[in-house]
Amino acid sequence: KGVAVGTCDIGIEGVDVASFVSSDNYGIGEIAADYIGTEMNGEGEIAILTWPAASATADRAKGFKDKMEEKYPNIKIVSEQDCNADRSSSLAAYAATQSLNRSDINVVAVDTDGEVMEAIQNGTNLVATVSQDPYTMGYKALENAVKYLDGEKVEDIAIECELVTADNCAEIIERN
Repeated sequence: KGVAVGTCDIGIEGVDVASFVSSDNYGIGEIAADYIGTEMNGEGEIAILTWPAASATADRAKGFKDKMEEKYPNIKIVSEQDCNADRSSSLAAYAATQSLNRSDINVVAVDTDGEVMEAIQNGTNLVATVSQDPYTMGYKALENAVKYLDGEKVEDIAIECELVTADNCAEIIERN
């Protein structure tokens, strides 16, 4: 019907999209894989919680698995569980390790919600997360919408993300 569609954060199928702005989700997976692979000295077993139904989280899992296969072939993925879009899945994994007194099992998350950041800052076994930049994502999506309406060419944009550990957690909390 001539109505332009722009998406932000998660893509859609079956519709021509004028603009898609999201985090570099494949890169998020790579960042997490590099961190945990290095922390494990390239050896051991891991489990992945993902949500394959969403393009963003499917891309994260693919980036993670590709990086693991390429750079850390001696780390075995022993389980991959669909978390069914439950945003608290990393916190649930962390809680499970705590209830079993298994602080030797490290948990790496995505996103910077308060409980995740608090756990990282407190030096728990929830050791890292990958921080997205929703402000920039929304800004760029709106910027693309205005450009599109003004007849300018727009391109899809992937916003860079960064690793958060105990070393930079306070700085990122302050910045956000």
